[in-house]
Amino acid sequence: MPNLSGPMTVLVTLATAFTVPVLLAQPDTANTTQGSETVSDVTNQQPAYPSILLVEPENHPTVSLAWHSHSRGLVRYAAELPYNIDAQRVHLDDNVEAFAAVGGTRISKAAGHPQGSVVKAGFYKNDPGAPWFSDIDTSKHITITVRGVRFNQPVDLHTDTALLHAKYAPEDLESCGLPGDARECFATGSLTENLNRRVRPGIDTTLGALASGGDGSVTATQDEDGLVTYTFTFPYALLRNLQDPWYSTLPGTFLEPYHFHVEFQVLKAGAEPLDWVQLNRNNDALRERLEREGSFSVPGTVFPPEAPEDFEPKDAPPPADNTEPEEAET
Repeated sequence: MPNLSGPMTVLVTLATAFTVPVLLAQPDTANTTQGSETVSDVTNQQPAYPSILLVEPENHPTVSLAWHSHSRGLVRYAAELPYNIDAQRVHLDDNVEAFAAVGGTRISKAAGHPQGSVVKAGFYKNDPGAPWFSDIDTSKHITITVRGVRFNQPVDLHTDTALLHAKYAPEDLESCGLPGDARECFATGSLTENLNRRVRPGIDTTLGALASGGDGSVTATQDEDGLVTYTFTFPYALLRNLQDPWYSTLPGTFLEPYHFHVEFQVLKAGAEPLDWVQLNRNNDALRERLEREGSFSVPGTVFPPEAPEDFEPKDAPPPADNTEPEEAET
């Protein structure tokens, strides 16, 4: 069994720091008078939920990784993992170490929903020089399951927020003649979302690779106790760097990442997903207007501000004396 005694101090501290105190809901009341007594009729009482959507850290998810081997058939490893940082990963087996965490690429790319929460499951190679999956049968897909995630309030599930993020070592990129901007690759569950324009479809990103009808797929379920499960299925070839000059997807013929993770975002129950197409259009319109004006317009001001003609900065150095010294008489 994996050693699961990693410290929880960081997670508990963060969860405590960012949890907003729950405000008690004020019930709707209808007062009626019976003789000299007033009776309060409590109706339509709604449960109160925290203003910030968070996972419940004491409820550890189970993360599993499965693939098919030519000689061993189905190979599957699973462990119950506390939410932690990637440095506190757990050795699964073979050449795989794993961790579970809150947050992810969607947050770092400023593409998260203000009423959402992101959960990820990540994997590292134990031996960077060895393959991820020994004797893998590439005709069958890799499957990752994140099971039993509990949130502090009801949530809606969205499979189109799914991501696969792979990272490649700089020395490996150099040895393969790849540019430095090839260090990351992404695969999305959406056919259109480009993570707030922080990725480059066709260069470092495969849009819709995890969508229905794509190379892989994502399913999401929630049981009667509110526990959330996401399952990611994708081909081994999806770990190939999109800028790799070798087009072969056979094991050992392309550059493997040293790390990859999958992630998903859930939203508060009833929250509307962001319309990134419209948001991008709005941003484009704003950018065009600012370019036409040549400045950022704020009522009563101009940016950048124009300095008065007689302006002199404080503590300015004296002007340089560029006159040539006169020759001394002999």
